Amino acid sequence: MAEQAPPNNGKKGNARRTKSNGSSKPERRASKSKIELMAEDDDDYSTMVDDARAVLAIEYGTAPMSPSEIVLVMQGWNKVLAFTTMFSEALSLKWRHMVHPDTYSKKPKKMWRAIGKVERNEDLLALCMGPRLQDLEELLIGFLDGVFRSFCPKEQRVSREAYRPIQDDVTLIRKEGEMTLECESVEDYTRLFARCGVEPHYWIFFCEAFLWCMKTHVPYGQDDDAEDLENGRDSAYAKAIRITAMKAIDGYVGLRSQMEKDIFQKGVTRFWARLDQPTRLGFGEQFYRTLLAQNPQMLDFFSKTDMDSLAIHFMATLDLLVKSIRELGTTGNFRKALDMLAEVHRQRRIPTFTYAIVGAHLLECLKGSLEAEEQLTKDDPYPVTAKQLTQAYAVLYTEVMSIVYYPMLLEEKKVAKALDFYEKIQVELNWTGAQLRRRMLKVEQEIAASGTYTQTAQEIELGARLAWRNSAKCIGRISWNTLQVRDCRKVTEPMKIFEELNEHLRIATAGTNIQSVMTVFKPQGPNETLGTRFWSSQIVRYACYKNLDGSLVGDPANLELTEYLLANELWDPPETTTPFDVLPLVLKKPGRKIPYIYEVPKEFIFEVNIEHPTRPEVLELGYKWTTVPAITNFKMNLGGVVYANIPFNGWFVSTEIVRNLMERYSAGAPMAKIMGIDPKVNPFWEQMAYYEWEVAVLHSFQKNGFTIVDPNTVGKSFCTHVRREREDFGRECPGQWSWIGGLVGPTNPTWHLEMRDFLLFPQYEYCMEGVAFYGGLAASESKSITDGTATTDDMSVESFLMKEETARLKVLISYGSETGNAEAAARRLKRELQLLKPTVIALNDLAKDLGSVKKRSFTHVVFLCSTFGKGQPPSNAEDFFAKQIPPGMFGDVKYAVLAFGSTLYPDFCKAGSQLDRKISTNGGTKMIPVNKIDDAAGGDGDIVEWISLVKRMIMPPHVEEEIAAAKRIMSGKPPENVLEWTGQTAPESKYPDDAGGCMCILNEELVPNHEEGSKSIRKITFQLPPTSKYETGDHLCVYPVNRQSMVERFLKCFEFELSTAARSQENYPHKSNWFKSNTNDSVEEAVKWQSEQMFELYLIENDDKDPSDVFFPTPICLRDLLKQKVDLSLSARNVVDLLALFQKQLDEFSATLEPEILEEFTVTEIVHKFYSTTATILEQDADKTTDAVDAFIANYPSIVAFLEDFKELFLLDFGKDSLGLANSNVMMPLAEVLVILPRLQPRYYSISSSSNTGKPSEVTVTVGVLKTTTSKGVPIEGVCSHYLAGLQAGKDRAKISVSTSSFRLPEDGKAPILMVGTGTGLSPLMGFLEDKAAAHKKSKKDVGPIHLFFGCRTETDFIYKDLIESLDKDKIIELHLALSRSKEVPKKYVQHKIADMGKRACDILKHPDSHYYVCGDARMADACFEACIGVLRVHGVMSRVAAVQYLKQMQLEGRWQTDVWGIVSHFEDAKKSIEEKKRMKAKLWLSRLAGGEDD
Repeated sequence: MAEQAPPNNGKKGNARRTKSNGSSKPERRASKSKIELMAEDDDDYSTMVDDARAVLAIEYGTAPMSPSEIVLVMQGWNKVLAFTTMFSEALSLKWRHMVHPDTYSKKPKKMWRAIGKVERNEDLLALCMGPRLQDLEELLIGFLDGVFRSFCPKEQRVSREAYRPIQDDVTLIRKEGEMTLECESVEDYTRLFARCGVEPHYWIFFCEAFLWCMKTHVPYGQDDDAEDLENGRDSAYAKAIRITAMKAIDGYVGLRSQMEKDIFQKGVTRFWARLDQPTRLGFGEQFYRTLLAQNPQMLDFFSKTDMDSLAIHFMATLDLLVKSIRELGTTGNFRKALDMLAEVHRQRRIPTFTYAIVGAHLLECLKGSLEAEEQLTKDDPYPVTAKQLTQAYAVLYTEVMSIVYYPMLLEEKKVAKALDFYEKIQVELNWTGAQLRRRMLKVEQEIAASGTYTQTAQEIELGARLAWRNSAKCIGRISWNTLQVRDCRKVTEPMKIFEELNEHLRIATAGTNIQSVMTVFKPQGPNETLGTRFWSSQIVRYACYKNLDGSLVGDPANLELTEYLLANELWDPPETTTPFDVLPLVLKKPGRKIPYIYEVPKEFIFEVNIEHPTRPEVLELGYKWTTVPAITNFKMNLGGVVYANIPFNGWFVSTEIVRNLMERYSAGAPMAKIMGIDPKVNPFWEQMAYYEWEVAVLHSFQKNGFTIVDPNTVGKSFCTHVRREREDFGRECPGQWSWIGGLVGPTNPTWHLEMRDFLLFPQYEYCMEGVAFYGGLAASESKSITDGTATTDDMSVESFLMKEETARLKVLISYGSETGNAEAAARRLKRELQLLKPTVIALNDLAKDLGSVKKRSFTHVVFLCSTFGKGQPPSNAEDFFAKQIPPGMFGDVKYAVLAFGSTLYPDFCKAGSQLDRKISTNGGTKMIPVNKIDDAAGGDGDIVEWISLVKRMIMPPHVEEEIAAAKRIMSGKPPENVLEWTGQTAPESKYPDDAGGCMCILNEELVPNHEEGSKSIRKITFQLPPTSKYETGDHLCVYPVNRQSMVERFLKCFEFELSTAARSQENYPHKSNWFKSNTNDSVEEAVKWQSEQMFELYLIENDDKDPSDVFFPTPICLRDLLKQKVDLSLSARNVVDLLALFQKQLDEFSATLEPEILEEFTVTEIVHKFYSTTATILEQDADKTTDAVDAFIANYPSIVAFLEDFKELFLLDFGKDSLGLANSNVMMPLAEVLVILPRLQPRYYSISSSSNTGKPSEVTVTVGVLKTTTSKGVPIEGVCSHYLAGLQAGKDRAKISVSTSSFRLPEDGKAPILMVGTGTGLSPLMGFLEDKAAAHKKSKKDVGPIHLFFGCRTETDFIYKDLIESLDKDKIIELHLALSRSKEVPKKYVQHKIADMGKRACDILKHPDSHYYVCGDARMADACFEACIGVLRVHGVMSRVAAVQYLKQMQLEGRWQTDVWGIVSHFEDAKKSIEEKKRMKAKLWLSRLAGGEDD
């Protein structure tokens, strides 16, 4: 190692040295250490390259490799490839660790800081590699393999077995080798590392890391390897790795120097600067025209995006390529921008196959302009050809997109690995194709959100068995399907892990009959460097002590681990040491300096003393061995999910033990002496001693009754396994001959068995040696550390108090909700996370005390926010959006956002997206990408999936189990909500009068002769209070109430509980009547009285009594609560919660029953009905759940209907009445139901009246009232519309309020206006028309042209007909009436009327002061948008892109206003329509580009 200078504190790894003065000399460079290179700063990359090369020359020389050295390296490399995963993991981590400056500090704290950076993926190489860090091990092995094989290319035509790592990167374009991102050559690897910003001096540390790995991570290395490595800079391996590093540095130089060529610096930048803005925009239209016309297979993908925006912003991609010229190969702001863009592409699900197609069409799109550039530069001092520019753009595209596409490629790789795994599962479990697709859908969703996915216990068990079957080194695979797999993923506490190992050993021995067992602990996370894993290679390993004279006592394979434990005083060996002292288990958790130590109890350690059947002297030698080969340093790869902590055992082949005794304990000579074999005379003495040890080991195990197999038998069984796999299943069996035929010798049938060593997955892999990586570092720590050894007491206290991750979790859930969907989902999430006691508040409440995020040390904040109006946040989130958040406020917080919206509306999920950016820019760390819920497409299943995912991200199953276990220790009872009556009677309700209710002064039908089943449309007017004002165009917020009949039905469902409660009340006035007669009248009387009593709701958990999590204030009475506060209708959003609650209560009741009563209970008709009704829904299988929920709601459109159907089971004393149980009660208390009831949300209606004419104190709305039935024929009515329709003018009041809107007429009265409305969409336009009529009356000159496009089915549905026709007659407006169902006129929609208007419509749109208003169905609004584009293209001579941009500019200027909604009265039809719309969108867009007409 070169001299070590302390690093320059404060410098970062991607910083450069101070620019040289141009007089750098090799001597000066050679005098610099690699540590100084790390700490210096230089913008001149050539100086940095020269310095790195100079240090490499000093440390590793410049001499070439001799032929014999090449052979030595190749032989050693083949040994590495036999243990690829062990070596690559060690190499990757060692390199990452060595690059960090703190690694070379003499202060342990700084040294551990470097380790911590690596464990958290915050090191310098992690910064460079970005998402590719997950592939770094594979990349390094591929790179080294390519370089080493280039030393002897003629010897690479391998005739038998070959180890060859293969890179999976997708090739983008294989056109003349121009554009490929696949690493197919050494140059590809060096280019990739350079592209990622791996700087030249990093490769100096790579050399050192490689040599360290060759010394520590090459099992069965030969003496000549060790001797060579001792030669330092003159070793063959040092020369080989120096050559490798030089090639990497050359690749870095190649990339940076290429970008300095004139074609990039002058040609490309000059060409781009020459193009004006319209020409650049034109590229976008041309690009997508050719792209989609020639690649129709891409239509499905692009139908999910805003095509016009893509076209408009296409030029940004070209601009990005030009900017990349100066920034490639760096890790500065440009690279950060690329990484952000890459994540955006991944979140938008842009598949990697599109990059190849896009790249080819980009060049095609530029072709004409590049040819023109060639002509323009003919006489320029630097002329360029179109071919040169094409090649330059191809290079830039490849370099930039190799960064941008990779996160999605990584995700696709994971999905591909998962698919490969599940296709094997499908075969083993006989899944149908539909079952496979359903499972993969869930897997893909989970990978997209979290980078990994959760496997079931059955999948893990089968995967582990398949991994055993695929293990090429194992000769005993015939028993692969007998492996017993124990799912312990929830066990994370060290002491619990050790206890599970005890249980593992107990099961594995099964007396003495060894069983193959695997215990699977928590998998490694996608961004987890190592995870929790053992340093011990087996559960039972023997210590090794070094004497003063250098001799060893014990198992030399464990010398390093033994010395580490002794040096750090973590283990006290026996007072009298022996060669067979059992070492403690060593377990390392990330973030902890000293590992956990555990001595396996003697009762779980099974050993056999080795004796010979005929020579008793052998027993006196004192040799023994453990009976269970329980391996702890394997990891298992199941479909891309890596389990790095999987203790596993089979049983011994006697040869394995004999080899250990002979090789590690030098047992050959003692046996030869006992047998009278003279090594000096008999050249076969070792073989003879080996045979006798075989006899002794087999005899000893058999005598003690422990399972073992001899080499001859296991060899024959392997041949049987190979034949069975071939003949019965058509599978070839992979085999590594050196481990199978070579193991058992030439007399065994496997010796001549031809076998191929190929890699199949699932697969077992080797872990790196933890003690080798951490050991020296930990030993340098002060011995004053007292928490190194974890005792049972320490562990139990740690578990109970949850001192680790579980104790620190604090969750805040904040919502913005206008209609209640986001709030309902927030409360559902709270229930899922109830073990953590999360806080739930509205965003406005959070805005009042933003500092609470830091003050209360929230670790996770989850936001749920809907979008209201034209992309605005809900009213209870406006303050938060308006508030300026202090920088870094969310710096220590992980967050997630669930955005609610509807694709039927413009600005889909805009508020949620803005919220995400707001939190991200203020330091928040995103747990998962923003999820967008489309109400119009039925996003209920997506909400369930998202909540499940967020729960796993915040509280993984193992953490949940730890918390739950700790709570179970404190209390055996689950938490429960209880209702406590206060003893006070509520005052008589005067709602809505006492809530500021406004008098209804008009309620009339606008369509008196509407057809049966069609909408009734009513004009309803309210008297506003003097303090309330509105502006024309505002909305009216109406607070509905539930029908009295529905409230009474609900109360009747709970009559048993309520009447019982009334009877127990001291102030119940009819107590005497109750005891005289328990008639229906007295029960109804009691229920009514009890519903008027005040109550509180509390959550009882352990000894804590906290207010229940409800949205309504308490105390309150049931009468008021059910009438005014809660929504009694059922939606897909609350069905799952409702049924889960009832299922939970049923399960708890079942658990209390004796077996014979339980059997009787489960076959009861009503119980069977409940299970059959709810089973599919509670499975939460996305494919099945949606249909099952729809069917459920069709039967039970309200919770009352459900309660009535299952009242006997849940709301009466079923245990007593039907099962004859003495101590029973109702299964479902009223309190639990009240807690999950959603809020009765207000509804919003566009105001139809004008605030400037008539009576400003009166406000009018136009309400559509529809009576319909579910698919099962159950009648349903809209809660608010029927409430309003039933108001009696002059008698009834309603609680209403004005909601301000931005929907306004232009300030300039002369501005031309286009108004579009259909059905009740005419409502907000009526106020505008009143204003215009009043202005026209004052002065005709002050009113500009107004065109009203109104659409309805027939003349009968023409609301406000007389008024509108009079306005048309008076020339105040020009009416364009579109009738879609009339028998008298041709079928027309409003969009057709706009198109018919033609040039006049175009002229109005192009007028600088024109305004456009559209109100009604969002699909109609989209069609009218396209109609406007059409008239601008035809009559305004605009391209489609220009027309779209023009209309969007009108939106930005406030001249294009919308008040739209989705028509979802027949939801299934609406969903189908949306799906069809998505499929057709791209095809229509392409048709419009070509000048076609819409249908």
